[in-house]
Amino acid sequence: MHGLRYFWLIGAVLAFASGTAQASGGWHRYRDPDGLFLLAYPPGWRVDTHHVYTARGPGKEIHGVAFKVNPDFTKGTNLSPDSYFAVEVLPGAASCTPDLFLDDAVGKVRTKRGHHGITWLVLDGADAGAGNVYEETVQAAADSHPCIATRAFAHSTNIGNYDPGTIKAFDRAAFNRTIDRMRASVRLLRR
Repeated sequence: MHGLRYFWLIGAVLAFASGTAQASGGWHRYRDPDGLFLLAYPPGWRVDTHHVYTARGPGKEIHGVAFKVNPDFTKGTNLSPDSYFAVEVLPGAASCTPDLFLDDAVGKVRTKRGHHGITWLVLDGADAGAGNVYEETVQAAADSHPCIATRAFAHSTNIGNYDPGTIKAFDRAAFNRTIDRMRASVRLLRR
């Protein structure tokens, strides 16, 4: 029995050291290697530790880690498999606001009191073209240093561009529930 416990402990330490570990409900836990944040993400979602947001243009890239949607969720739907939830970091920002992360903002910044004592400044963005729709919501952690934000990015296609019955509209409510659960799990380890 002691040997089994020893091997379980070694496995847990190795998983934690590698940045991922098992969380509740089959979800995985990701810990930023720089010790800035941790969060939980669902099974089947792929971790991209080399995520770079480039929509703001050359020289304005934003780096972070993205959790790309489970391909099974997008199969047969109009949701693109490049949809994701990300945590992004702007190290040199004097203040932490969501407009730093968006160039196509829609609406006004709103404040949301989040879990784990985080006050989020929230801003939406949207774009469309050639039958594609891009929707994103950025939540910047007020007073975080470095500036840390989450980005929910949904890329879908116009369902009217397909022959009837060939694909279905993605389950937006299920996608949003998953994103909300990921957002709620974010913990900042440094502020």
